[in-house]
Formats: sequence, structure tokens, C-alpha cells
Amino acid sequence: MLHRLLRLRAAAPPPPEEPQTTIESEPEVESDGVVERLDELLRHQAQLADTAQSIAGGNLARDVVVSSEDDTLGVAFREMLAGSKRPLKDFLMDQTRVAGLGNIYSGESLWHARLDPRRRAKSLEPEEARRLHKAIVSVLARALECCLHPAPDFRDSQWWFQGLEKILRVYGREGEPCRRCDGTIQRIEQGGRSTYFCRRCQK
Repeated sequence: MLHRLLRLRAAAPPPPEEPQTTIESEPEVESDGVVERLDELLRHQAQLADTAQSIAGGNLARDVVVSSEDDTLGVAFREMLAGSKRPLKDFLMDQTRVAGLGNIYSGESLWHARLDPRRRAKSLEPEEARRLHKAIVSVLARALECCLHPAPDFRDSQWWFQGLEKILRVYGREGEPCRRCDGTIQRIEQGGRSTYFCRRCQK
């Protein structure tokens, strides 16, 4: 998902697809070589996506949360929401529906969209669905900025996105004040995972 968003933000054509079996280190680029760093990260993300798809037996969903000029993917995303009775957080975590969003970014996106993670996906009004789609793209864009430099090393179990904690609004903040309405962030369990949200401003 992030590698497709990278292409949009870099405003550069995608690099040619090359089969890879290992992640090889790349030479350092100059601090102003944004496109070069994006291309490097793209290669890492592309390999991870190929690996994930192989593990899942090709059962990963379309990457429907990345915006496009004609909003085709956004429309597909809203149609899937309208057809699901599952709670929003569970829906976003389902890899057969939305590929690769994950627990942290699902919760963060719902906070930015002001949506209660317990709501049924099909209960969203069209404007709320558009708001969620926009929030997901925005959250991923901000997360992307945290892993531009240094490039991610997914072989290192201790590696973490530098600065990611600075952009998190609800994840891991149980009992702390909401940064939007000053309500209290609460934690519940959904699908065996922790969900953080604000009861006051997420409806």
C-alpha cells in the first residue's frame, strides 16, 4: 500500500519491476535526493508486498485506499464498506478487504475521520466513507515521512519508524486526554487486538 502512495507523493513514474529474492543494501543518497530515497523505499516495499502475497496464497485484497484522479479506488472502498456489517476496525484489519493497513494505522485513521471503531461499516453515510478514505491516505502519508531516512531494515527486530510516536494521536494513549476534544482515550479489544479511541468525538 505505502509503495503505491509513494509513487503519488513523489510525482515520479514507478520504477520497472525487477524480481528480487533478497534485500540488498543501497548506497547512501544526498540529503536532497528525495526521489532517490523514495525509489529505494519503493523497492523494499515492493518486495515485502510480493512476499506477503505469496504467504497469503494470493488472497490479499486490492489496495483500495490509495487515491486516484478518477477516484475509482475510493469508490470501490466505499462500496465495500456499504456491503459489510462488520465493525469498522475489524473491516479495516481484514486483509481480504483492505490489504496491509494494520492495527496502528486503522485506529489512527478512524480517529482522524472522527468515527467510532465499533460502528458497522455499512452504517457510514457517503460523506463519512469519503472522510475515512481521505484519513487513511493522510495517515499513511505522514507515516511514510517517518521511514524515509534511514531506509527501513525489516530484518532488524529492533527497528522502528523514527519519529512515528510523534504523529500518533490515539495508539498507546489509554487514559490520556484526546488531542482534539480533551476527552479521555479508551482502549477496547477487537479481534484480539487493542483499539484506542475517544468516545467523545468519535461517533
